[in-house]
Amino acid sequence: MSVRGLQRLKALLATESQDVTAWALAVFAISAFVLLILSVPGIYVKDSGELVAAIRGMGVPHPTGFSLYCLTGKLFDLLPFGAGAFRANAFSAVSAAGAATLAFLLTVELARILSIRLNLVAALVSPIALIASHLFWQHATTTEVYAFSLAGMLLAFLAWVRGAFLQDARWLAVGAVVTGLGAGGHLTWPLYGAMVGFFALIAYLRGTKRFSLVPILVLLAILGSLVSLYLLAVANRGPYMNWGSPADLKGFLAHLTGSRIRTSFQDELSGVPLGLVWINFKRSVLTLSDGAIAIIPAALAGLVLLFIKRPFLAVVAFCLLLADLLFSARINPMGIVDWQTLLPSASYLAILAGVATVVLWDYKWGKVLVFASIAAALAQFSVSPIERRMDRVTAASDIVWDFLDALPPSATVFTSSDNLSSGLAGIQLVETARPDVLVLVKQHMSDAKYTAARLDQHGGASNRPVLVGSFKGQAFESASETPQDAVIRALAASSQDGAVWFELGEGMVDRAVMPNLEPDFPAFRYVEKQSSDQADEVAERAIVHIENADRWAAGWSSNFLTQLGIWAVFKNNNAQAARYTAMAIKAEPGNAKALNNMAVILRAEGDFENAIKFANLAVKADSSYQRGWKTLANTAQMAGDSETFKKAQNALKSFER
Repeated sequence: MSVRGLQRLKALLATESQDVTAWALAVFAISAFVLLILSVPGIYVKDSGELVAAIRGMGVPHPTGFSLYCLTGKLFDLLPFGAGAFRANAFSAVSAAGAATLAFLLTVELARILSIRLNLVAALVSPIALIASHLFWQHATTTEVYAFSLAGMLLAFLAWVRGAFLQDARWLAVGAVVTGLGAGGHLTWPLYGAMVGFFALIAYLRGTKRFSLVPILVLLAILGSLVSLYLLAVANRGPYMNWGSPADLKGFLAHLTGSRIRTSFQDELSGVPLGLVWINFKRSVLTLSDGAIAIIPAALAGLVLLFIKRPFLAVVAFCLLLADLLFSARINPMGIVDWQTLLPSASYLAILAGVATVVLWDYKWGKVLVFASIAAALAQFSVSPIERRMDRVTAASDIVWDFLDALPPSATVFTSSDNLSSGLAGIQLVETARPDVLVLVKQHMSDAKYTAARLDQHGGASNRPVLVGSFKGQAFESASETPQDAVIRALAASSQDGAVWFELGEGMVDRAVMPNLEPDFPAFRYVEKQSSDQADEVAERAIVHIENADRWAAGWSSNFLTQLGIWAVFKNNNAQAARYTAMAIKAEPGNAKALNNMAVILRAEGDFENAIKFANLAVKADSSYQRGWKTLANTAQMAGDSETFKKAQNALKSFER
């Protein structure tokens, strides 16, 4: 930027800052109010309960630990209003309001850089479009790390952009520190913050040649990242929520890099074959467009206008959008279906749309285009696939409370899903409910520290002498013991100490214990021998909760009904299995596993036409679901449908490649 241009930009900042501040405060206040009153009132599904427990007990959640998130969340947990789970949801709402405000401020900043006469009404497109996104709303009204991380990332962006175009090293220093602090949030915060920092540094150095600033900024970023030492400190304290117990340097680094999760989910995360990346990329684009389709024309216009006026900024914006889509498609495709990726992309599109409307305001028909863009952004509130009244979503909390209330004293529960594992942890710790109930996550039983801590925290040998004795004699999954054998040994020991419940979810283990399971919701009762069949009653209890559910809470009931169908197949009752699987599909029409299972059940009954129909629906719901393609290929071959068989075989061959 020329000296004259820099002086003009600084003059604009001085004359407009007061108005911008007032508008920004209004955006924050209105956004926070709306999101707070519409937030989920209690425990939600997925990681909600785990994060609530980590905040309340100053513990360690799943990798990468989210240290700054836990520390900041603790401030909200100390507020004197609402239940503990609601205060954590309020933390997300306030963080999201901050992110919407920062999107507004970034739009204003980019308009100034383009030397455009600023119109703050036009800049409102950015926060409105962002809040309207289903991805944003999902994490703004529930307990998750994403809204907080988005706010931190956008704050880093704002600091980097100001530093680069005002040629002010102080703002660059702020950008470096905030980017480093991102190590205490979701990975996308420091990743994209560093990307923008790199481009900002290039722009700054082109004008100043102050290369000595580079190591200082690197040092500041490292200092900011030291917030992650929280994990070392609290893990050594032995909190209730202590995922992986990163109490030494090796464990700390493993937790911070997510090595255990990457190893456990290698096929779904970093091990995704390149042949699937394009499929996942298209799925990412479709998921993003579900909540942004109305403002994509304005966003594309914003990108073009940036390219015309400031090509460097257009390159940065394009690189950020492409990087996030590739992150979703290649690094974490598991998050596409669960809406746990692409929130940064939603913010990029919102900001670009805001830039376009500010630029176009003074052109002929410009005001019409601006208000059309605002209307399009508002339209997303009704057309994007999300429940907006999240204050009515109580299903997850109701399921866990009903389950806990019905358990006998000193019961043991073996869980596998995030929904039940996390929900029980959150309610037990935050609400101090049923401390006599021991919950063991099956996937964590190989972690001897985790198992020992859980046993100690729930009474130890005094309450469960047989289980404790079995564990102390040999830690689970040690000495070449398979996960299947470890769970069977733990179940056998626990059943001698008291009543046991078992959540289906682990294929090999499930088959081994199926003869000893009686239906209950949301987990099966483990018994020596099945004595009664109350499956129909249990299925109805699962359906009841859908009334107070959004798509994800309904998905919990749907997944349970799918497992109930599998249990019925094991009992050689295909009619019962078909009924429960149909209930699962009704609860969640896009449940690929349930659709696939229905195809298998119908094929066994000789109904090849409908079996092919459901197999096609399964792969349509999830085009990367290889089991669905195998079912489609086998069913089509048995039915003599050569065209469908060839289509499925081609899909399977592409996966092999």
